[in-house]
Amino acid sequence: MVITIFSVITRSVGFLYKIFLSRILTTEMLGIYNITLSLFGVFVTILCSGISITIARFVSINYCNKDNKCNDSLMFSSLILCIIVGLGLSAFIFLSRGLFARIMTSLDSYLLLISLIPAIIFCAIYTPFKSYLFGREYYLELNLVELIEQILRVLVCIGVYILCKSISIIYAPTIAICVASIISTIIGIIIYFRKGGKLSTQKIILKPLIKKSTPITLVKVLSTLLMPVIAIVLPLRLTKYGMSSSMALSLLGIATGMVLPLLSIPGTIIGSLSTALIPQITTLYECKENEKIFKQVSSSYKFTIVLTCMCIPIFMALGEPICKFLFNNADAGILLKTASWVMLPMGISQLTTTIINSMGYEKSSFRYYIASSVFLLASIYILPKYMGVESVIWALGVSSSIVSILNMIKIKSITKGNYHIITLLISSIFLTVSVYYLVKYLSNLIGSIAPLFINIIVSGAIGVISYISLAIAFGLIEYEYITTKFSKFSKKKKQA
Repeated sequence: MVITIFSVITRSVGFLYKIFLSRILTTEMLGIYNITLSLFGVFVTILCSGISITIARFVSINYCNKDNKCNDSLMFSSLILCIIVGLGLSAFIFLSRGLFARIMTSLDSYLLLISLIPAIIFCAIYTPFKSYLFGREYYLELNLVELIEQILRVLVCIGVYILCKSISIIYAPTIAICVASIISTIIGIIIYFRKGGKLSTQKIILKPLIKKSTPITLVKVLSTLLMPVIAIVLPLRLTKYGMSSSMALSLLGIATGMVLPLLSIPGTIIGSLSTALIPQITTLYECKENEKIFKQVSSSYKFTIVLTCMCIPIFMALGEPICKFLFNNADAGILLKTASWVMLPMGISQLTTTIINSMGYEKSSFRYYIASSVFLLASIYILPKYMGVESVIWALGVSSSIVSILNMIKIKSITKGNYHIITLLISSIFLTVSVYYLVKYLSNLIGSIAPLFINIIVSGAIGVISYISLAIAFGLIEYEYITTKFSKFSKKKKQA
């Protein structure tokens, strides 16, 4: 519950921040900024993905075994490893100007990347401490730091934009990222030591860290690397078929800066669920609690499918009004409407990859992702000729479907459980179609007599309530489960 609440708040602040950036930056600037941010995401992923999950798993296991000294040595070893990797990545950026000049579409993109080096270094320092808090399930403290960092990004960016007129507008968000990273790192380290954490040099533990984290890191790096590759390849392919460079960058900005953030909204809640699952699944798998694992995975499947299928008809019916209201861009609304279905395979892929990694099958996860990535890259290269900018949506959707199917087959073979995924999907999609026509009808009706904002709120709210009601009626959501969860949450709130 804590992770979900904070994740929704943090992502909401970040989403509003994206809207602010879309207002102060031109679509071409937004495309340049997203290219830089994608490359920055690759370097952050190298630091924070595999090593973070591995540290959290080891911390959880050591804490269960009451081996705090091992955790102290683990923290020192991981800090040394992360700092070395962070400095190496920074040096690579400095020394590879020619490489980045060839693969990036403008000099501004490389200069923006240079300005983000302080954020990379402090991210390296903070990663072990963040992972420890995660492994010990200090979710409140961890999510509070993330929320503070997101708020600082917004405030610093607005401050730089208003006060420093001599600085190009496009540099304001990168300065904000650096300042927020430095402050959040300091806060996270203070929390770590206040929680009794220590650093010990008695034993250096590097080999297990590298061995376990490498497959996860490779998957995450490839996943993050695909976005800058798409940001580079897609405009080139679009210009090859007659589109101007400026128009191609503008369409890229619409797809990556407006549509994809909206499509990732269900992923915010699914991500919080996945975060909570890692230490839980790890512990249950180590203790061979197969029945509890089956219940945990089964409920996670149902939650993810119902949540994403609830969002799909809302975005399909209200895509254009939403994007007109948020971005004042009708093209983004048209693309959002056709891309809404992608949320389902993306959500399942996100969940199942976490489950597989939690049970120690990192290599399988890596192989599956390679297979889907080959298809994704081939699609980005071929489809723009026939589908234009929509090719990126279809490529992401089908590649996520491949990962989801392979992951679910693997999970079924590991847990020996029958999760009735096909039945669940068919029922959820049936409800999605019904709710879509309802919301579409309401939107047309209300839109003729009420402002755009009222139309979105009323139609969307009725759509959500209708889907939840139908899901309860068809048994996709258990009413007793909801009331039990809320009663427990209320009791905890009163006790607090």
